Amino acid sequence: INRPPEIDTSVIENKIISGEIREITDKDLSTRLIVKLCGSNIDSLNITRSINALIYLDHKNFMLKEGDIIIFKSHLARIKNLGNPEEFDYSSYMSHNGILYTQTIKENAYKVIGHSEDIFITSRCLQRKVINLILNSSLQPNTKQLICTAVIGDANFIDDDTRQIFSKAGIAHILAIS
Repeated sequence: INRPPEIDTSVIENKIISGEIREITDKDLSTRLIVKLCGSNIDSLNITRSINALIYLDHKNFMLKEGDIIIFKSHLARIKNLGNPEEFDYSSYMSHNGILYTQTIKENAYKVIGHSEDIFITSRCLQRKVINLILNSSLQPNTKQLICTAVIGDANFIDDDTRQIFSKAGIAHILAIS
């Protein structure tokens, strides 16, 4: 039921498409975006549900915000597993999360053309502001991690050692509740 719609990527290959940035994750040397695809070339496919894509920028871009609408030339590819024995089924995992396609975009190969605001975008922007306030505070690093996890509800801030401490103390459920 939740499986995202499949498209023939060859139909939109090398065509300009647009997308609304729904989520931004900064990596070491790149930026990872979840983008809801839209625009006339996507609309012409007569898809009734939204299509989300995993877009990697081959550089860091601190100016992008959730809700920004970008345009870029389509080179979407289906997310596939590497084919190693006993590997994690990343393709199925991403499909379960509503994403079937991916693309890497070079630094000057996209342009921000607008911005969209909805409750989801507003809450994500507020969440990023709160995280930045906490991380830029004078608190100890472990305290910052714990506060971010408890307030934001994102367990990615907690390192494995802290998780083990909570587990051994029998209070790991506190992390799960947040």
